[in-house]
Amino acid sequence: MRIWTVRNQKGGSGKTTLVLHTAVAAIERGLAVSVADLDTLRSAEKWSELRHRKVHSPAPAIVHGSMHDLEGMIEGAREAGTDLVLVDTPAATNNTTLRADSSAHMIIVPTKSSFLDVQALDETLHALQDSAKLGRTVVVRTAANGDKKMEAEIVRLARDVYEVALLDTQLPNQAIFATSL
Repeated sequence: MRIWTVRNQKGGSGKTTLVLHTAVAAIERGLAVSVADLDTLRSAEKWSELRHRKVHSPAPAIVHGSMHDLEGMIEGAREAGTDLVLVDTPAATNNTTLRADSSAHMIIVPTKSSFLDVQALDETLHALQDSAKLGRTVVVRTAANGDKKMEAEIVRLARDVYEVALLDTQLPNQAIFATSL
Protein backbone atom coordinates (compact mmCIF):
# COMPACT_ATOMS: atom_id res chain seq x y z
CA MET A 1 0.00 0.00 0.00
CA ARG A 2 1.28 3.45 -0.94
CA ILE A 3 0.55 6.61 1.06
CA TRP A 4 0.72 10.00 -0.63
CA THR A 5 0.26 13.16 1.41
CA VAL A 6 -0.81 16.35 -0.37
CA ARG A 7 0.18 19.43 1.58
CA ASN A 8 0.86 23.13 1.36
CA GLN A 9 0.49 25.53 4.22
CA LYS A 10 -1.54 27.91 2.05
CA GLY A 11 -5.24 27.46 1.50
CA GLY A 12 -6.49 27.46 -2.08
CA SER A 13 -3.36 25.86 -3.53
CA GLY A 14 -5.37 23.01 -5.03
CA LYS A 15 -4.75 20.28 -2.44
CA THR A 16 -8.26 18.84 -2.26
CA THR A 17 -8.89 19.21 -6.00
CA LEU A 18 -5.63 17.37 -6.73
CA VAL A 19 -6.42 14.64 -4.19
CA LEU A 20 -9.90 13.99 -5.59
CA HIS A 21 -8.89 13.99 -9.26
CA THR A 22 -5.92 11.73 -8.47
CA ALA A 23 -8.20 9.38 -6.53
CA VAL A 24 -10.69 9.07 -9.38
CA ALA A 25 -7.90 8.59 -11.95
CA ALA A 26 -6.35 5.83 -9.81
CA ILE A 27 -9.72 4.09 -9.47
CA GLU A 28 -10.16 4.23 -13.24
CA ARG A 29 -6.83 2.39 -13.49
CA GLY A 30 -8.09 -0.38 -11.22
CA LEU A 31 -6.60 0.66 -7.89
CA ALA A 32 -8.44 0.54 -4.58
CA VAL A 33 -8.20 4.09 -3.21
CA SER A 34 -8.91 5.70 0.15
CA VAL A 35 -8.79 9.39 1.03
CA ALA A 36 -7.92 10.45 4.56
CA ASP A 37 -9.50 13.90 4.87
CA LEU A 38 -7.64 15.69 7.67
CA ASP A 39 -8.82 19.15 6.63
CA THR A 40 -11.26 20.68 9.09
CA LEU A 41 -13.28 22.05 6.15
CA ARG A 42 -14.17 18.43 5.28
CA SER A 43 -14.28 19.29 1.56
CA ALA A 44 -13.34 15.81 0.37
CA GLU A 45 -15.97 14.24 2.59
CA LYS A 46 -18.63 16.69 1.32
CA TRP A 47 -17.62 15.94 -2.28
CA SER A 48 -18.01 12.23 -1.60
CA GLU A 49 -21.54 12.69 -0.28
CA LEU A 50 -22.51 14.73 -3.34
CA ARG A 51 -20.86 12.27 -5.74
CA HIS A 52 -22.71 9.38 -4.12
CA ARG A 53 -26.06 11.13 -4.77
CA LYS A 54 -25.28 12.32 -8.32
CA VAL A 55 -22.95 9.81 -9.97
CA HIS A 56 -23.22 6.05 -10.07
CA SER A 57 -19.58 5.14 -10.63
CA PRO A 58 -16.79 3.97 -8.36
CA ALA A 59 -15.61 6.50 -5.81
CA PRO A 60 -12.80 6.43 -3.31
CA ALA A 61 -13.52 5.63 0.30
CA ILE A 62 -13.26 8.93 2.13
CA VAL A 63 -12.80 9.11 5.87
CA HIS A 64 -12.56 12.36 7.82
CA GLY A 65 -10.53 12.57 10.98
CA SER A 66 -7.85 14.37 12.91
CA MET A 67 -4.14 13.74 13.27
CA HIS A 68 -4.94 11.45 16.19
CA ASP A 69 -7.04 9.27 13.86
CA LEU A 70 -4.51 9.00 11.03
CA GLU A 71 -2.77 5.79 12.12
CA GLY A 72 -6.14 4.08 12.55
CA MET A 73 -7.33 5.39 9.19
CA ILE A 74 -4.22 4.01 7.49
CA GLU A 75 -4.54 0.67 9.28
CA GLY A 76 -8.21 0.47 8.25
CA ALA A 77 -7.23 1.13 4.64
CA ARG A 78 -4.55 -1.58 4.84
CA GLU A 79 -7.06 -4.09 6.25
CA ALA A 80 -9.50 -3.19 3.45
CA GLY A 81 -6.89 -4.01 0.80
CA THR A 82 -6.37 -0.42 -0.32
CA ASP A 83 -3.63 0.16 -2.89
CA LEU A 84 -3.31 3.94 -2.47
CA VAL A 85 -4.14 6.24 0.43
CA LEU A 86 -4.25 9.95 -0.38
CA VAL A 87 -4.00 12.22 2.64
CA ASP A 88 -5.63 15.64 2.24
CA THR A 89 -4.12 17.99 4.80
CA PRO A 90 -5.27 21.34 6.18
CA ALA A 91 -3.68 24.61 5.13
CA ALA A 92 -1.03 24.77 7.84
CA THR A 93 2.25 23.43 9.09
CA ASN A 94 1.34 21.86 12.39
CA ASN A 95 1.16 18.51 14.17
CA THR A 96 -1.43 17.24 11.68
CA THR A 97 0.70 17.90 8.61
CA LEU A 98 3.89 16.73 10.30
CA ARG A 99 2.25 13.44 11.30
CA ALA A 100 0.87 13.01 7.78
CA ASP A 101 4.35 13.63 6.36
CA SER A 102 5.92 10.97 8.54
CA SER A 103 3.68 8.19 7.22
CA ALA A 104 3.89 9.23 3.56
CA HIS A 105 5.82 7.47 0.83
CA MET A 106 5.45 10.64 -1.24
CA ILE A 107 4.61 14.23 -0.30
CA ILE A 108 3.00 16.24 -3.07
CA VAL A 109 3.13 20.03 -2.76
CA PRO A 110 0.75 21.78 -5.16
CA THR A 111 1.40 25.45 -5.88
CA LYS A 112 -0.11 28.18 -7.98
CA SER A 113 1.87 30.84 -9.82
CA SER A 114 1.22 33.88 -7.65
CA PHE A 115 3.43 35.81 -5.25
CA LEU A 116 1.61 34.56 -2.14
CA ASP A 117 1.59 30.96 -3.38
CA VAL A 118 5.31 31.07 -4.11
CA GLN A 119 5.97 32.43 -0.62
CA ALA A 120 3.91 29.58 0.85
CA LEU A 121 5.79 27.08 -1.33
CA ASP A 122 9.08 28.34 0.08
CA GLU A 123 7.81 28.07 3.66
CA THR A 124 6.30 24.62 3.06
CA LEU A 125 9.50 23.27 1.50
CA HIS A 126 11.54 24.82 4.31
CA ALA A 127 9.38 23.00 6.88
CA LEU A 128 9.85 19.74 4.95
CA GLN A 129 13.59 20.37 4.89
CA ASP A 130 13.61 20.93 8.65
CA SER A 131 11.84 17.60 9.17
CA ALA A 132 14.12 15.78 6.68
CA LYS A 133 11.27 14.94 4.29
CA LEU A 134 12.50 16.59 1.07
CA GLY A 135 13.74 13.26 -0.30
CA ARG A 136 10.17 12.11 -0.86
CA THR A 137 8.73 15.46 -1.96
CA VAL A 138 7.50 16.52 -5.38
CA VAL A 139 6.10 19.91 -6.44
CA VAL A 140 3.26 20.20 -8.94
CA ARG A 141 2.10 23.47 -10.46
CA THR A 142 -1.66 23.92 -10.31
CA ALA A 143 -3.70 26.64 -12.00
CA ALA A 144 -0.70 27.64 -14.11
CA ASN A 145 -1.40 31.15 -15.37
CA GLY A 146 1.56 31.86 -17.62
CA ASP A 147 3.30 34.30 -15.23
CA LYS A 148 6.87 33.69 -16.37
CA LYS A 149 8.45 35.43 -13.36
CA MET A 150 6.53 33.33 -10.85
CA GLU A 151 7.08 30.15 -12.88
CA ALA A 152 10.83 30.83 -12.85
CA GLU A 153 10.73 31.35 -9.08
CA ILE A 154 8.90 28.03 -8.57
CA VAL A 155 11.56 26.27 -10.66
CA ARG A 156 14.35 28.02 -8.74
CA LEU A 157 12.91 27.11 -5.34
CA ALA A 158 12.12 23.50 -6.19
CA ARG A 159 15.16 22.55 -8.23
CA ASP A 160 17.93 24.89 -7.08
CA VAL A 161 17.17 25.80 -3.47
CA TYR A 162 15.47 22.67 -2.11
CA GLU A 163 16.49 20.15 -4.80
CA VAL A 164 13.10 18.43 -5.00
CA ALA A 165 11.38 17.00 -8.02
CA LEU A 166 9.26 19.46 -9.98
CA LEU A 167 6.78 17.84 -12.32
CA ASP A 168 7.13 19.09 -15.87
CA THR A 169 3.39 18.75 -16.30
CA GLN A 170 1.44 21.80 -15.20
CA LEU A 171 -2.27 21.78 -14.50
CA PRO A 172 -3.68 24.76 -16.40
CA ASN A 173 -5.88 27.35 -14.73
CA GLN A 174 -9.20 25.93 -15.88
CA ALA A 175 -12.48 26.16 -14.07
CA ILE A 176 -13.32 22.66 -15.33
CA PHE A 177 -11.05 21.09 -12.68
CA ALA A 178 -13.05 22.63 -9.86
CA THR A 179 -16.51 22.44 -11.45
CA SER A 180 -16.10 18.82 -12.58
CA LEU A 181 -15.88 17.74 -8.98
